[in-house]
Amino acid sequence: MFVNMVTHREELGGSYQKGIDEETQEIVASVVTTNDVHDGQVFKDLLDQVEEPIHQVSADGAYDNFECYKQALERDAIPVIPLRSDAVIRKESEAEPEIAARNQTVKGVDEQGSKVWKKNNFYHRRSLADTKSAQLNRYV
Repeated sequence: MFVNMVTHREELGGSYQKGIDEETQEIVASVVTTNDVHDGQVFKDLLDQVEEPIHQVSADGAYDNFECYKQALERDAIPVIPLRSDAVIRKESEAEPEIAARNQTVKGVDEQGSKVWKKNNFYHRRSLADTKSAQLNRYV
């Protein structure tokens, strides 16, 4: 299963975060929060709602932190998360899987450029989840 994380911010002070199955376009996880809750804080909550094995989880740069990488890797999922603009390779503790995985992302973006890295890691498929989310949000 390929899961894409999508966030919809409400004008009334909250956000609706969803995990959407890439193949079926079904919502497989969801969390409603206030705007003072960062997306990365509910990443594990979203992952825990998915019962099937996850091959890859794609999310936007708001999830670019070591804890989200760690949580994805604990589910044996490949994290595909674009980097924040200040991303650098972290040399200490590279033995930690989440640090090694994020460093690999940093190296890949440095070598290929962000656009090619996204294409090579199928990040563009996340736009299908964004489209589905936008369609659903019209009815919420």
